[in-house]
Amino acid sequence: MWNPIVTDALLISRIKEVIDYQSIRHYSLTTPDLMYGSTGTAIFNYYNYKLSGNPKSLDTSLTHSQHAIDSLTEDTVKNLYLGKGISGILWGLIHLSHLGAFDFDVEDVMDEKYFSAYESQSILDMENGDYDHLLGSLGAFMVFMELEKRNSCEGIILSLSRISKRDKVGLFWEQSPCLDMLSGVINLGLAHGIPSIIVALSWAREKDLLSTATDKLISESFKWLKNNSQHFEPGSPFYPFSFTEGKENYYGPLRWCYGDLGVSIALVNIGIKNNNREIYDFGISIAKNSLKFRNEKIIDSHLCHGTAGIAHIYGRLYNYSQDETFKDASYYWFNQTIDSFSTDLESGFKAWKGKFGWVEYDGLLEGSAGIGLALISAISDIEPKWDRCLLLS
Repeated sequence: MWNPIVTDALLISRIKEVIDYQSIRHYSLTTPDLMYGSTGTAIFNYYNYKLSGNPKSLDTSLTHSQHAIDSLTEDTVKNLYLGKGISGILWGLIHLSHLGAFDFDVEDVMDEKYFSAYESQSILDMENGDYDHLLGSLGAFMVFMELEKRNSCEGIILSLSRISKRDKVGLFWEQSPCLDMLSGVINLGLAHGIPSIIVALSWAREKDLLSTATDKLISESFKWLKNNSQHFEPGSPFYPFSFTEGKENYYGPLRWCYGDLGVSIALVNIGIKNNNREIYDFGISIAKNSLKFRNEKIIDSHLCHGTAGIAHIYGRLYNYSQDETFKDASYYWFNQTIDSFSTDLESGFKAWKGKFGWVEYDGLLEGSAGIGLALISAISDIEPKWDRCLLLS
């Protein structure tokens, strides 16, 4: 059961205005991927259809789903990964089929040879250290989990064990080479680092995949993460974005992809899934501490490092814990998200891309689809199962 966050009539009305705008606007067929393209657009529009019953939303969802399916049958996508590749498209189409949008069978779009090559390359990439959630093999692991490919899942787990490092405290992993070829970088972000690995391992443990090995990996990596907290005084953050030998730690503002908020929701999720009170309580303590950073200026609105992502994570934390302080924080950040909406923009929202300036995306990660999904979760009792692709559920 999902408890909506926003009960205030005025804010509900403003959120519905945004969702209604998203219902009637045109969505161009661009790339087929999950995080920036048609697969993410299809997911948003199907959830919008579930909310509103608007047939245009259903039609848009099915059109963009077909675009994603065609990309697989025509073998036009060469990237394997969750962010912009095959893993993300497969996960999104499987998710939509589970929701009842349509019947989907991987064998209809990928023959045995095609899927076997995808499977083998994903495990090989993991062996080479490319575990990254968005840009590496953890995305394939999500697909294998959905398809109950036990041998493939266990292959990924064994590879994770082999590429792990050990110090006097516990286990850790160096950053994926696909992200940066610098050696000695330990990434602590939910999008690209150690927390994403522990979440994936908790899913494996829930399904009794290599239980003894998985338990050890979870226990030893959590021990390492907890011991390396930088929370040395009240109000200070727990974790920088990464540890890099010879460089000063960088602590950025609240966001999904890096920093305390992503770490906290990962640990709470893991604690619940594996019935581990120590991990759960530590995650809640990090989340509680993050409430002190409400006054930070966040210029983006999207899920990745924007206000919608912050609002949605606090909404998840509230639903997990029933702690009203998380509900209040979620409400605050949803208000910030709505304040950035403009009908002068085709998508309603814009994202800051540094030297490229302000741009508009329709996608799930940095675009209007992800914002819309978060807003639906704010006002309805439709469980946001889509956020599993962001390691939040």
